[in-house]
Amino acid sequence: MADNYLEKKYEELRQGRPVIRRQNPSLDSLLSSAAAENLSPEPGYRVDKAQSEAALASARRLGVEFDATMPDGDPAVLRITCAGAFELGEVVTAVRLKLAELRLHARIRPLDGGAGAELRIFREKR
Repeated sequence: MADNYLEKKYEELRQGRPVIRRQNPSLDSLLSSAAAENLSPEPGYRVDKAQSEAALASARRLGVEFDATMPDGDPAVLRITCAGAFELGEVVTAVRLKLAELRLHARIRPLDGGAGAELRIFREKR
């Protein structure tokens, strides 16, 4: 057993360590993607309801209470309302980061009369 272990270690040293590439994007790349402006939406791409739900599920992990609706059942539009502006900022940031992970983007428009925002989700034209 000891001989086999040493043989494997010798082979490892001789060949070098294997390179491990991570498939998950870094936080910096997600922030850069979420902050990108002047993007044009890809025509014909339909946002799936599961993608919108995944973004909302990530935001719920913060423990902040918020309401989210999809007007007219359109998963490409999310209306989010919170108790205050600080909480809204947290939720919108979490949603945008999840969308960036899914290679999607959102245009944000504040809602009148309170701490609310409307996010229009799209995929960038390539």
